[in-house]
Amino acid sequence: RSPYPAAAALQPRGAWDRAAAAWEALLRDHPRDVLAPRARHYLGVCRLEEGRFEDAAREFRAAIEAAAAAPGGDAETLALARWELARGTFASAQRSADAGGFRSAVVELRAFLDAAPGDDEGKERVAEARFLLAEGLWQSGDREAALGEWDRFTRDHAGSTRLPDVLYALGVARAEAGDAAGAEATLARFQDRFPDHALAAEVGAIRDRQKAVQEDILRLSEMRRQLEVLRRRMRGDPDLPTPGLACRSCGQPVGSPPLPTFQTAFKYPLRAL
Repeated sequence: RSPYPAAAALQPRGAWDRAAAAWEALLRDHPRDVLAPRARHYLGVCRLEEGRFEDAAREFRAAIEAAAAAPGGDAETLALARWELARGTFASAQRSADAGGFRSAVVELRAFLDAAPGDDEGKERVAEARFLLAEGLWQSGDREAALGEWDRFTRDHAGSTRLPDVLYALGVARAEAGDAAGAEATLARFQDRFPDHALAAEVGAIRDRQKAVQEDILRLSEMRRQLEVLRRRMRGDPDLPTPGLACRSCGQPVGSPPLPTFQTAFKYPLRAL
């Protein structure tokens, strides 16, 4: 067992190449050691830190298989290896900015969540995994599922340090999806809970822009309504309000002829506005 402490001592120092060599030596010389699954997991971490994702993924999968087959099972190593595999797959997808990579990350994150332990440390990883899962779903194009995961996060992990990031992402995503009311409610919750957060000023600016957009929509809707009233008046529609009411709605004196700008506007479909 002597090689294990020596290799383990190198791991927290960030000496990834030396630690990896020590883990490989341990696995070569003691392949059936009871600590071999944990050693393989740590070797995977070294490869992940070195940016060698494919090698890391191979080691994590081998660690998962070995931990599951260990006498009595090695639940701790199993959970750690599943988490690192999921986290690493997501990090690799971020580097490549590839939708297919994010779909693979979604698969691994769901596998981790399905088997995640329920202890306190496990709960922290579950919260982080759910955050990454929602991001992975969004980046892979499954935006409806991403919205659902972010919304679930706000209910299940309200005490997580990731909550501000989730509220920000959910608010922006709802705005992009056209859910103005949902976006406003989510971003307002962000500002109420985290007024001093680094993103608070940006959230305030987004809310101001959203409010301006909604006001523009209301003004456009009223303009369209007024134009339709005037158009029908010119056609002699008997169901119209009185001419005086129609004129007052657009600010003209009773009995005034339609303005030239309105006459010009009638030549074009309303959708052009």
